[in-house]
Amino acid sequence: MENHMEAQEALRDVQLTRERTADRLVTPRWYHPTLGLAVAAVCLAVGLGTSPTGVAVMLVVCLLAAATMGALVRTYRDRTNVWVGPAQARGSARHWWIGYVVVLVECMAVAVLRGAFDWSYGVNVVAAAVAFVATVVMGRRVDEALRDGIRSGGVQAASR
Repeated sequence: MENHMEAQEALRDVQLTRERTADRLVTPRWYHPTLGLAVAAVCLAVGLGTSPTGVAVMLVVCLLAAATMGALVRTYRDRTNVWVGPAQARGSARHWWIGYVVVLVECMAVAVLRGAFDWSYGVNVVAAAVAFVATVVMGRRVDEALRDGIRSGGVQAASR
């Protein structure tokens, strides 16, 4: 009987730890809009075409966006002491991640094709706007699904 009670107590401790971890994974309100701006900027820059000026601008924007994304990840990890990346995502979190990647690939494809086929730059602006909205909306959905997955034990969060 005593072993049974110890096992129940251990399971309660595990669940409490999961809930505390999930509660720490609250992304700041500015995180996804900032990430969305970086992604949209890349999408806009990719659509500039292959002129020397377009390539130079694209490289600068991509470097700045990469630095911004790196700073966002570091900030998130510093605030939460946890990181849950796409590889750890399961269930609905994985579906949201995959959907997000599909949208971004489509937006970047439009940007590349715009430059290749000399379409109106307005097409590129729309693709960048879609990438921004997808980053904000789907990023928040991924977060919610990850927290739910951690609480249920279906997602493992890696501590720093």
